[in-house]
Amino acid sequence: MSKIQNYTNDSLIRGSDKILGSSFENNLWVTRNYSINSLASFFVNYLSQNGVSYDLASMTTSIDTNSTSISTINTQQSTNTTNIAANTTYNTNLAASFGTVDANGNMTSFSQAFADQVFSATASNRFATSTYANNLASSVGTYDANGNLQSMSQSFANSVMTTTNDSTFATSSFVNNLGSSFGTVASNGTVTISEAFANSVLSTTTTADFASTTYVNNLGSSFGTVAANGTVTPSVAFANTIMNLETATDYASASTVSSLSTTVGNNTSAISINQSSINGVQSKYGVTLDSNGALTGFQIISGANAQSDFIINANNFKIYNSAGNLNPFSVSGNRVVIDGDLNVTAAATIGGTATTNDLNGRPTALFLKNLGAVSGDVGAVCMEMQSSERYHHVIEMTGGGGTVNDFDLSAKYRLGKSLVSGSEADNYSQQIMILNGAGIIVPNQTANSVTPSADYASGMSIIFNNNTGGRDQNSGRMHVSEYFKTMFIDIPSNPLASGDYADITFAIRKYVPAVVGPPAVDAYETKVAWIDNSDDSWNVDGDVNATAFNTTSDYRLKEDFQSFNGLNIVNNINVYDFKWKDVDDVEGKRAYGVKAHELQEQMPSAVTGEQDGNKMQKVDYSKLVPVLIKSIQELQAQVQQLQNP
Repeated sequence: MSKIQNYTNDSLIRGSDKILGSSFENNLWVTRNYSINSLASFFVNYLSQNGVSYDLASMTTSIDTNSTSISTINTQQSTNTTNIAANTTYNTNLAASFGTVDANGNMTSFSQAFADQVFSATASNRFATSTYANNLASSVGTYDANGNLQSMSQSFANSVMTTTNDSTFATSSFVNNLGSSFGTVASNGTVTISEAFANSVLSTTTTADFASTTYVNNLGSSFGTVAANGTVTPSVAFANTIMNLETATDYASASTVSSLSTTVGNNTSAISINQSSINGVQSKYGVTLDSNGALTGFQIISGANAQSDFIINANNFKIYNSAGNLNPFSVSGNRVVIDGDLNVTAAATIGGTATTNDLNGRPTALFLKNLGAVSGDVGAVCMEMQSSERYHHVIEMTGGGGTVNDFDLSAKYRLGKSLVSGSEADNYSQQIMILNGAGIIVPNQTANSVTPSADYASGMSIIFNNNTGGRDQNSGRMHVSEYFKTMFIDIPSNPLASGDYADITFAIRKYVPAVVGPPAVDAYETKVAWIDNSDDSWNVDGDVNATAFNTTSDYRLKEDFQSFNGLNIVNNINVYDFKWKDVDDVEGKRAYGVKAHELQEQMPSAVTGEQDGNKMQKVDYSKLVPVLIKSIQELQAQVQQLQNP
């Protein structure tokens, strides 16, 4: 049907109600004009069409029912809208619990809390807990932040070596037993051969180049007495045998010499010889004189009461060489002069007795003096101890031209290898330490003719708690590098796990004097600054004064920049006016601050340690500054919005 505007037959209807209708009558389509009333009458009269009956009452009821259903659907749609909003919030919270999600719902990063929960909840044997991994790593050795193995622990290495059945390696017990069978093994593996092993080798060998100990001992005893170092003291029997066999005219037996009268130098002396006694020496003797009449040989030959004492009573006793020159020994008054080397075949003791102070006020028991003078250096003197292989320990003093106020004496302590014949090419001498008016000096590499380098060669270090000069987790070292022009303080990394200095690898202490009291307090040392090994933090018990505190913040070290709500964080931080507890009878001061464990809930990065842990928690208040700045920016934005609505 459609509306027509020129309908005029029915005056009861309005123009807007005029309609044009058509029907199929007598096999023709007939178009007629209908009114509402006529249509109503038509539908009342025609309730059955094409064999289908239409019940208007039922239709009205269905329409009412459908209206109710539509209302119900509207209510359900409202409920669904509420549920969708709730689901949106749920999904947002759900996504946040996993990590960070972009606008399309893509996961951009997992949160640490979710990752930790997954690893702590999983039962799969493909994953290990952080505690398990940390314990496993610490059982192997020390790792850096990236998981790289820095050093293997001794216990792990020992476990590997004791567990392996690879024939390439020997157990420490086997090596120790093997080493001890040879002799004494030093910490660096050097073996000092034992007498038992040496005897075993010599008694086992069949080579003709070696003689048995029995043969050597018998041979030695036939000559006389053999000392531990192999030195032989001829026996009287051996000396008598030699002298009895001697046929050279340079020697005369005591029995053939009855008297001697000759000129010695410018003096004529008569020497009477008694076959049985000379100044109490009961023995036979042999005397040898050279062409100048000088005594060149004197030896006790035999005798029932032969003694080894040789006593000369004289104001001066001198020994001359064949040319008449003093060499090498003389005694005059209370002074012994040795013109040459003094060689002692066994351990020698040089001792002096000091019962009072000398003119300098010192109890000097041994006095070594340079009786000569080095040209241009009146203070030059050197004392050297040298091994049989020419390795030396030298204390060298130079200077001496100054006064008390112009102190120029210098003592150098050297280690190295000396020249003896002058033709050796392997000599060297390095300055290890210098003492002078400035104090104790540790020489640099240049002082020892070594090109400055990045290593620790040629001194320059003071080593603590290591007797070989090495570096380990229990040792410390002070070092000034000539190469880097930097002073290094290398500290230990293996502190005690408990006690007053637990986990402390470096500490600066001050002395606190005793208090008479009451109450009485003994003197003690208290630490004022220290390094905590657990987190490598620098701790100070007191104020730190500085003109600036700079924190590394270069953008090149950062990533994943995100915005955040500063006011939400600040509003959840509890701040208190509190009083520090008294320490060592010093009353604590009042201050403003937070409780570390409460702040840790809002800003974990600003707090170290755990609540009620073994160590006190610490707060880095500088970490709050970015949050405060963000809060101020947010407040400023709110102010501007209120000012410009």
